Amino acid sequence: MISPDLERFLHFVFQSQSFTLTPFESGGTNRHYRVQADKTYFLKVFQTNALQVVSRDLQYSLQLQIAQLGLAAKPVALSECKRFWLELWLDGDCQHGHINHAKLLTLAHAMAAIHSLPIQAKALDLQAEWLRYLDLADMDIALFQHQMDTLLKLYQSSNDSCFCHNDLHLSHIIRGQHLIILDWEYAATGNRYFDLAGCIQVNQLNAGQSKIFLEAYSQYSQRDSEVVERFTMAMIQVVDFTSQLWHNAYNKVQEQIKS
Repeated sequence: MISPDLERFLHFVFQSQSFTLTPFESGGTNRHYRVQADKTYFLKVFQTNALQVVSRDLQYSLQLQIAQLGLAAKPVALSECKRFWLELWLDGDCQHGHINHAKLLTLAHAMAAIHSLPIQAKALDLQAEWLRYLDLADMDIALFQHQMDTLLKLYQSSNDSCFCHNDLHLSHIIRGQHLIILDWEYAATGNRYFDLAGCIQVNQLNAGQSKIFLEAYSQYSQRDSEVVERFTMAMIQVVDFTSQLWHNAYNKVQEQIKS
């Protein structure tokens, strides 16, 4: 059964048209639905707006630009409360399951395509994100200050700036007539190597898989593979620290949602 707020939102979007909702496999704090009306839509019900890098309004505007460039689903509506997000449903093969050589190439291709997008987006302020996660987790900033200072210098020392996804899991890639990328909640202008290292971490690639992925990315993006590998692997510790803080914040937010 859907909430009255969600029902009002859908009636507003579809006006007098009838629609049906089918729960769709979800992860994390969000709920997902397939909506059948005049067309097929994908509905996200956000349980929190605390963790994404940009506001939902900016995310909507950003994804609309990316959709116009052919790499994202077109968003259709965002509720005033910012909890309900509707976008066009896209058919294709979602890249689930065991990571093989072909999927590593798909991952590299997707990452190179993202980094080549001519999108002017807000720059990722990594230090501000760390501080925000610590605040959400109700943790003492002083305990992490030295580590933050050290890792921020490392991040800035190899900051090759481009448009980044910052959460590219294989399940966020749909292969149809062309590649489509999902879940742009953390997208921003940022550090190319931080994005690559984050991709390695979130997909849990081993050393051999990481090498294949980075070599393929270097070919797709026409970059020196030795430089890409060296700077990306140096960025792993920055990603690990960021992930640790994010999960602390996520767990605290989950507790608040359930309480």
